[in-house]
Amino acid sequence: GMALVADFYSGRIVEVSATGTGRTLVRDPTFARPFGLAMTSPTTLWIQTDRDTTGAPVGALWRLDLPSGVPHEVIGAHGRNRGLTALPDGRLAMADQELGIIRLFDPATGRITVLAGTAGVLGYTDGSGLIARFDRPRDLEVSPRGTLLVVDTNNHCLREVTL
Repeated sequence: GMALVADFYSGRIVEVSATGTGRTLVRDPTFARPFGLAMTSPTTLWIQTDRDTTGAPVGALWRLDLPSGVPHEVIGAHGRNRGLTALPDGRLAMADQELGIIRLFDPATGRITVLAGTAGVLGYTDGSGLIARFDRPRDLEVSPRGTLLVVDTNNHCLREVTL
């Protein structure tokens, strides 16, 4: 087995083997401060970075074809997403820590929608859609029940979001 690691400060994606040996998969001058990683196929890795291709701190979503090792910016200037996870239907869920929202990205259509929270309105409120409030959601993962578990950092808790 192997693990993929986002090396935030050096701007690399590293493949680490079971023996601990590391191999750089991506190191590109326009690929800065990677954080969230999600696999949607054995050869496709999605990566959230803090910077876009110009170096501006506006966030970007990248698709990496693992055989070629070439990253492609899919969406620039779309927020400071940290958490990124692949959903069973092929969409990606993203936790935007700055805006306090959970978004969905559909690679088939390029469409981004807000699943939970209201951009820029932080807090702690359980509820559906725009009623929900988070305070720096940092990571998320699909639970065995098919819901999203969200790390709500400044509220010091895990939150459950229905898809």
